[in-house]
Amino acid sequence: MIVIVYILLPVQTIKKEDFNLYYSEVNTQRVISSTAQVTIFNNEKIYLCTAFAYKREGNLYYFATAAHCVADMDDENKNIIKRYDNVMLQISDDLNNSEKDSYIAEVVGVGYEPVGDDFAILTATIDKYIPLLDFSGIEPMLGNCVLNVSFPAKSDGNIFMGYITNINYQIDIESKSIIYHTVVAKLFGIEIAGGASGSALVSCSSAKVYGVVVASTGNEVSLVAIPVQKFIDFEQKIIKKEYLYKLMPKEPGFCPIDEK
Repeated sequence: MIVIVYILLPVQTIKKEDFNLYYSEVNTQRVISSTAQVTIFNNEKIYLCTAFAYKREGNLYYFATAAHCVADMDDENKNIIKRYDNVMLQISDDLNNSEKDSYIAEVVGVGYEPVGDDFAILTATIDKYIPLLDFSGIEPMLGNCVLNVSFPAKSDGNIFMGYITNINYQIDIESKSIIYHTVVAKLFGIEIAGGASGSALVSCSSAKVYGVVVASTGNEVSLVAIPVQKFIDFEQKIIKKEYLYKLMPKEPGFCPIDEK
């Protein structure tokens, strides 16, 4: 049995009008240029998510996104079921630029959501320079200012600032151990968050990634992110071919999520 324990921030420590103290044009532009809109083509349907660049080998770029953007989970057999025909990345240097360059992406790793690995790794050969987002070596804390660039279904633009309000721990009652934890951040300007999955939750001050966005919560939309250290552990298992859960071919009759 798994329970969720919440640590809450009792007082709003950052007000919307205070963000000018944290805003950095250089950091914001770096996050913009590192972020891609992800289009998933599946059985003549199209779904949208977000991804961010974190590693490069020559012209081959690696992007992080969310597993549920490209796969369904088979809880009975503990497998991951492929849910895409093709995946495309759209990237621009400036989100105000209506023209974006498109690149076909390959899915090279997908995590198993029930163990907290709601991650996928995409690669694409890209003929221009894209800045990479570094991972934060510091655990986020309640009240930290955060920045997010993403493509939600309904929002005031694509650049959002906010602060961390909750830290949720998923605990196995039988073993009394923490399986994983998530960070919840209130981001101003997002009305419907579908499409923001896979984006980076970034420190306002360092522009380093705190976590990968995997969900939203509340009437006043907050984004839920899994801390980046868990993604790092997941990637290492994929690289070493030690990941326990397998990505299986598509099955007919699946029920896709709504990331429109």
